[in-house]
Amino acid sequence: MANLIILDGKLQFSIDCSIINYEFLRITTIQSKFPQVSYFVAWNDGWSPIRNKNAYAFFNNPRIINRGQIGSVDRTTSSTSTILYNFSNGIAEWKGSNIVDGPWQSNEFVFKSTDSLKADIQLTAGGQYTLYTQQKPNFEISGRKQLIAQARTASWGFANNGQITAKLYIKAGSSWTWFDSDSVQLNSNTATAIVLDLNKIPSDKLYDIKEIGIQYESNAYGDRTSVYFSCITIE
Repeated sequence: MANLIILDGKLQFSIDCSIINYEFLRITTIQSKFPQVSYFVAWNDGWSPIRNKNAYAFFNNPRIINRGQIGSVDRTTSSTSTILYNFSNGIAEWKGSNIVDGPWQSNEFVFKSTDSLKADIQLTAGGQYTLYTQQKPNFEISGRKQLIAQARTASWGFANNGQITAKLYIKAGSSWTWFDSDSVQLNSNTATAIVLDLNKIPSDKLYDIKEIGIQYESNAYGDRTSVYFSCITIE
């Protein structure tokens, strides 16, 4: 049994899944190298969706095509957007600073079938809490336009008109120079997009990413609460 990689209506290569333990989120790795890829998967027996990981997220990926669609996929909406980090299969090398507990993989906040990274924090006036990784991205960021993170807070723990804002940041270059997005206010009801404009970062810095993270800030004292973010995509 093989999985077929189709690009511009032509077969590019195939993966023999009979010799590997199949993981449906492998499509994100393929997209990082081939952003215009269309992906057609054939399976039976041990490679069926119910016997493998993250099948739901895989089938809801916009690059998946059905039989009869080869060569006719619309690439205008999703070909330039790629998942840089997600947490449906663990948290990899993500860490936390000034947090009470965590971080963990969580399904309390799910965005487009993707689990989130969760951490518990103690609310203080002017408190700053960071979730970050120093793990290198698996493909080049240079030449892309923006990073987008999807974030949310829990509903509990707030007092004194307390709020949490967040910004997405990069540390880059030999001096670990800080670049960040605008601060945006988060809520507990829906995902909020945090957008970092990569055009304002010198291209030589983007070739040397040291750290990527989200910095949360609270404006008032309160109790213990939780912060989340589900994924970071690059466009």
